[in-house]
Amino acid sequence: MKIITKILTAILCGIMLFSVVSFTACTNGDLEAKIAELEAQIADLQEQNQDLQSNVAEQQTQIATQQEQIARLEQEKQELKEEYYQILYEDYNEALKIKYDGVFNEDEEKIYWNYSPDYMFTEDSVLVVLKNPNEYVELTVEDLYLENAEKISYISGVRPPDYFFTPEYEHKLDTFNQIIQVHLKDEGKDKVIDAIYRLEQLYFVLLVEPNYLISID
Repeated sequence: MKIITKILTAILCGIMLFSVVSFTACTNGDLEAKIAELEAQIADLQEQNQDLQSNVAEQQTQIATQQEQIARLEQEKQELKEEYYQILYEDYNEALKIKYDGVFNEDEEKIYWNYSPDYMFTEDSVLVVLKNPNEYVELTVEDLYLENAEKISYISGVRPPDYFFTPEYEHKLDTFNQIIQVHLKDEGKDKVIDAIYRLEQLYFVLLVEPNYLISID
């Protein structure tokens, strides 16, 4: 009886061991298949990611090229406008020189504004620095030869401060420049830029700039 019991126990243990081995083999096979599937998905995603990175790099290159083209065209446009306005104002400047003969120091070298699309400024006026005056005359809107000019106001005053005329400070008269603000009828960024290109052609103008907006962080 004991022998039979031992035999049955051995058989039962063998069956259990076979079942465990079979189950383990089956489970490992499923896991290996799942791992292989995930690895395939990862490889596919990595390939897609590389394609996307390649496309992004290509788009960035195209954007940079277009920005360079825009900057070049803006520069060409500015040069053409300056040339056009120089011709347009040539005869008018001769008339102004007769009207204001000897009033402004023509030896001061004109400063031309350099446009940048990053500039932020008000869209209703421009600031004009006049050349150093020998006499303190007050210009009118008509003198500007700018149809879009509504009115002008002297920011620095028509004349320098009274103390400039004292012996102690009269040397400041050599560096005094009248500054006017030209208010525009039609507002807009393009209107401001156009006004600058035109006004800087006037012989008595030293510098024209927009009224910049300064951001405070």
